[in-house]
Amino acid sequence: MPELDEGLYSRQIYVLGSDAMHRMNRTNVLIHGLDGLGVEIAKNIILGGVHAVLLHDTRTCKLPDLSTHYYLSPADLGKNLAEISRSHLERLNEYVKINSNSKPLTLETFDNIHIAIIVNKSYSEIDAIYQLTGGRDIKIVVVNVYGLVGFIFCDFGTDFFVNDKNGEPCIETRIETVDNSLEGIVTCLEDKRHGFEDGDYIVFSEVEKMEGLNNFPPRQIKVISPYSFSVGDLSMFSDFGTGGVAKQVKMPEKMHFKSFNESIKNPSFVISDFEKFSRPSLLHLCFYTLQIFVQRRGCFPRPHNISDAEAFVDMAKSVNGNDVPMVDSLDEDFLRVFSFQCSGSLCPMFSFFGGFAAQEVFKAVTGKFTPIHQTYYFDAFECLPCNFLELSESEFQPINSRYDAQIAVFGKKFQQILSELNVFIVGSGAIGCEHLKNIAMIGAGITHKGSVTITDMDTVERSNLNRQFLFRSSDIGKFKSEAACNAAHTLNPEVKFIPFVHRMGVETEKIFNDDFFEKTHVILNALDNVEARTYMDQKCLFYQKPLLESGTLGPKGNVQVILPNLTESYTSSYDPPEKTIPMCTLKNFPYLPEHTIQWARDLFEGSFTQWPTLLKNFLDNPQSILNERNAVDTDKLKILKTSLFHKDTVSFEDCIKWAKNIVKVQFRDEIEQLIHSFPKDRLTQHGVPFWSGTKRYPSVFEIGRSEPELYKCFITSAAKLRASNFGISCNWSDEKIMDFEKTIVIEKFTPKKNFFVAVTDSEVANQGRVDDDGGLLSGGTEQFYKEVKDFITKNALVINDIVFEKDDDTNHHIDFIYAASNLRAFNYRIPFSDKLTVKLIAGKIVPAIATTTAAISGLACLEFYKIVSGYADVKYFRNSFLNLALAFSTFSEPVKCKINKFRGLETSIWFKIEIDAISPTNPQSECTLEEFFAIVKERYGVDIDMVSHGTSLLFGTFMDARKRTDKLFTPVSQIVESVTKKKLEDHVNWLLLDCTSSSMDGEEEVEIPPILYRLVRRS
Repeated sequence: MPELDEGLYSRQIYVLGSDAMHRMNRTNVLIHGLDGLGVEIAKNIILGGVHAVLLHDTRTCKLPDLSTHYYLSPADLGKNLAEISRSHLERLNEYVKINSNSKPLTLETFDNIHIAIIVNKSYSEIDAIYQLTGGRDIKIVVVNVYGLVGFIFCDFGTDFFVNDKNGEPCIETRIETVDNSLEGIVTCLEDKRHGFEDGDYIVFSEVEKMEGLNNFPPRQIKVISPYSFSVGDLSMFSDFGTGGVAKQVKMPEKMHFKSFNESIKNPSFVISDFEKFSRPSLLHLCFYTLQIFVQRRGCFPRPHNISDAEAFVDMAKSVNGNDVPMVDSLDEDFLRVFSFQCSGSLCPMFSFFGGFAAQEVFKAVTGKFTPIHQTYYFDAFECLPCNFLELSESEFQPINSRYDAQIAVFGKKFQQILSELNVFIVGSGAIGCEHLKNIAMIGAGITHKGSVTITDMDTVERSNLNRQFLFRSSDIGKFKSEAACNAAHTLNPEVKFIPFVHRMGVETEKIFNDDFFEKTHVILNALDNVEARTYMDQKCLFYQKPLLESGTLGPKGNVQVILPNLTESYTSSYDPPEKTIPMCTLKNFPYLPEHTIQWARDLFEGSFTQWPTLLKNFLDNPQSILNERNAVDTDKLKILKTSLFHKDTVSFEDCIKWAKNIVKVQFRDEIEQLIHSFPKDRLTQHGVPFWSGTKRYPSVFEIGRSEPELYKCFITSAAKLRASNFGISCNWSDEKIMDFEKTIVIEKFTPKKNFFVAVTDSEVANQGRVDDDGGLLSGGTEQFYKEVKDFITKNALVINDIVFEKDDDTNHHIDFIYAASNLRAFNYRIPFSDKLTVKLIAGKIVPAIATTTAAISGLACLEFYKIVSGYADVKYFRNSFLNLALAFSTFSEPVKCKINKFRGLETSIWFKIEIDAISPTNPQSECTLEEFFAIVKERYGVDIDMVSHGTSLLFGTFMDARKRTDKLFTPVSQIVESVTKKKLEDHVNWLLLDCTSSSMDGEEEVEIPPILYRLVRRS
């Protein structure tokens, strides 16, 4: 079995863990049914990295398959679905073996198969597969999706163990006291909430005096308060001393699954939408009735056919309470809707279910996360028009196009609207690729009026290939947007794709200008940072465009629907800010692995990035080391002095000496000094031990004796990075480096007297501050500048700054941070971190997996359907939250925007006053500021006191009289150009003006909505 390719799977490993990935790497999967849903599931499983996938289907490609199967083309009509799918799927992941089988299923088909996925098959076919797999330990996942309804069923056997039900990191809390009583009450440190729940299991570590407690098996707890809990009888232990950590342990949980046939009569439902709490029972009846209908009629109900729908309703009534559990208050219109649309198929529905079902496969393999127990039903009938039942059958008849399966659900007029849309996708990463796939397959932007535009300034990296399925190895280094559009063109050549390679921001507003946004109909965000999301949110508010905001974090994801004049926007609410690590903790008193990793990341920046950048700036402009008071910035000066003027840094040997000196200073001397300043028995002013609570008494690193492998990793990586800083070539082996290191003699430590150690953040901020340069710059900046230039010239040095890159395992960046963080952890008796964990934290990597992005994009594109339908009420739309780890989904109405009043008008964040820039006295000219004020006063009865544009103040009544007069008789656009010192580009059609005012009736202040000032078109 090949080793796991951590470079490829790194983001997924952060979701599932290495153990789970190794289990997947040994798993063989059968997918029975290779329509659009089957290929979507296969895509996600193959990207996930199972050992082998067998694709099975006896059917051939028909025209409706082109609606959802994105690897098919008209040239494939009549060919076997499994074989066509294989030719494309085998390009997704070189490590996964792909085979196809177009013959009927036999016992031999299931040889060496661990999981069988049954896709869009009849209940009789499902039963036949159960007969073939009987007696074998083969787990089964059934997925049926018809139109806007679907279900996933899981059967993982009678004795299935879940090892980690939610995938969340195990909670840790530091202990203040432990009571050795029958209750065993544990109190947390400094009133910090422990976060445990009743029934959790914990283990103890680092508890002093009650040492036996550290080796005790996991104990189940009972929560007493947010700050304390009971672990049961601890009377056998001695009195508690100090310190200690209580850490959550995840215990295996056993689950029992019933067969598919058993579940028909006695189902177990997972609620998909709590606003539709009783819906699973009704859908269970509908899907069973569909089996009866097909058995009797030999086909699905015809699209929007009233006769078939009435027959379907009658059949449902006859089986209700007999073959399946009774559904009270049967909704006959719901049954008719089910019948009208069930013969169709939709790519967004397949995307949602394909991602969800693939995650269930991973759960079956790994025991990681909670599986569906046992049936998950979902419908999205809100996507259908309000008058759906009244529409004519002719509207839904096929037109011999690749979109016929979608037309069967939404109709021909809807398809025409889609074809003329201009869609803008921002971001071409994992979600962006899925959006591009879904939007392409539904046929948006295929006429001369329409288009699908996507922008992303990033290029393809190897780690992207695990979840951004439009990219291949040959795309590495190419712009994502261009590579994605090239791939999407093969999915649907009819779509007009327009790629851009620009970030969204002020600097690209000449490209993404007024004309661009005004012709855009819908915007889908696929971004990974708040800054870009905020910018796009403001653009959508300005141009009044609907926005679908999506995001994922590991197995979790969300969709927010933002609608002009209806909902709040993305920036209407904020997530709480991320917690930061106190500086005193980082500098002197770390107690968690993330503290040492962040410290090592800072050491990297200071050692290899910060000083070369400062040096380059200094050489370009010697005044750059002056602060805002025009005095020397001593911090910058010290960085330059200490980093550059090791006068002997001209050879690789010097780089090794420098690396060893860093070890001496950081991991030996500073720790020795800390212990000297704060001995182990030191008490605080309150009489309690100084080294208690989160303060861990440190240990000195003994060079040449402690942690030899970590030491070697640090020396070799640090020396090579230092050499790169100075443009020094290095072809030494690690062994040669360490041989030379042994010859370097370092002096013994001598403690400093009256040395100040910062204990609080305020002390850290003030530590080392001085009013002058302390003699560091005795000859002035000019002399220092000359010394620097002479030193660089004399030694023919090329100074390079090193920009941290987390995903290149050959550049020594992660090696350095890994070694430095763990040497720091050694100092403070903190558990070591592996390289993957170091990369995750130091690189601020967002864990990601293809299953979540596929599912979330599917949900977003279901909302896209509703936007295209033109719904004008938030009750039809749904914000979504998904947690595939728990097989959990929840949906809610988007929050309505707050309505305010202004001069009898209802206003909101979307509302803007529009004023044309045409002078009322001379239609050929632009109005002056005075005329602009007069227009506002005439319409709304307010006198404007102040006008601003962005961050620029254009006018204020507090300005001197001459300046006010000059501005009043100047056209508004000229004032903007004068104040901003920028000429308005020809692409700018509007200016957004913010005004404050007082009213004619003497009110103190009137809040005026933003004013859109329409510029006179330039010829």
